[in-house]
Amino acid sequence: MAAPKIPLSSRRSGTIINTVTREEITARLEAVEARSETRFVELGGKLDYLSDVLIGDHGFFAQMNALKTDNLAQSNALKAEMISLKADNKTTRWTVVITLITSIIAASALILSVQANLLSAFQAGQTAASSARTSP
Repeated sequence: MAAPKIPLSSRRSGTIINTVTREEITARLEAVEARSETRFVELGGKLDYLSDVLIGDHGFFAQMNALKTDNLAQSNALKAEMISLKADNKTTRWTVVITLITSIIAASALILSVQANLLSAFQAGQTAASSARTSP
C-alpha cells in the first residue's frame, strides 16, 4: 500500500518552508540506510581482515608462536652444546693437570741427575787432585 502524497508544510511568519513529500523522506531514509549498511559491511570486512592478520594461519599470533618455538629450539641446542663444552673442558683440565705433574716430575729428575753428576764430578776432581799431590 502506497502512502498518500501529502505535502508536509509549515508556515512561520507568513513564509512557506520547503514542502517535502513523504516519498522524498522515505527515499532519503532509504539512502541513509543503504549507506549505513554499506559502511557496516565495509567494517565487517575490515574486522575479518584484522582477524586474519592476527589469528590466521600466517597471522601475527602464528608468527609469534613460530618465533617462540624457534627460540626454544635454539635455546635447547645451546644448552646441549654448553653441556658438551663443559665435558670437553673437564677433559682438557685433566690433560693440563697431568701434563703439569709430569713436567714437574721431569724437571725434578733433571735437577737431581745434574746434581748427582756434579757431585760425582766434584768427587772425581778431589780424587784426581789428591792423587796428583801424592805422586811426584
